[in-house]
Amino acid sequence: FHYLSINRTYITFNMETSIFKDVRLRQAVAMGVDRQGIYDRVANGTGALAEYFISPLWEGKYLDKQYTMPARDVEAAKKLIEEAGYTQDENGYYFTCTLDTFESGNFKDTATVIQAQLKEIGIEVKLNISEIANFQTKVLDNYNFDMAMNSGSQGPDANAIENRIGSNGSLNISKYANPEIDELLKQGIAVSDKAERGEVYKQIQEILKRDLPMVI
Repeated sequence: FHYLSINRTYITFNMETSIFKDVRLRQAVAMGVDRQGIYDRVANGTGALAEYFISPLWEGKYLDKQYTMPARDVEAAKKLIEEAGYTQDENGYYFTCTLDTFESGNFKDTATVIQAQLKEIGIEVKLNISEIANFQTKVLDNYNFDMAMNSGSQGPDANAIENRIGSNGSLNISKYANPEIDELLKQGIAVSDKAERGEVYKQIQEILKRDLPMVI
């Protein structure tokens, strides 16, 4: 979900060395997370429910509402996990993974809700909740995680998303790399015409829906 700004909270994935290299497992996580449930339990009435890959504050400029996060669907999520080659064990789990986040704000509460939600689709989530300095060392420096929860601004211009999805983005925790995205991000900076920029960001949102480097 996002707050009353361009700030957004999201899950990202280790896309180099973890099982989440498989997009079907990222899709399963997206379908397993109940964003409305998280918002209702931990947002304390602030902000609004997140549905899109860029901030809804860009509505009327760059937001394309046809590219939304997948709706929650427990059975479809399980089917994707099974298509990826996993079977449930005697406890009903397909696999175990970690979710790293930090103690400040409502991150701990959000992670606990996500843990319970993903249990419903057969994913056993082990939480690693630490001080932000330890989180940065473990996740950003050592790249030792499966999933990580983070937040940050997506502004003041829409192209600020480059920091999180560009191949060389300073906050690209997942190390997601898509040359098509990189080229479109360059175009988003170079183009000044509003309609042309809108088309660029439409294509970016379409690719993000397909690749799911993050769950918002």
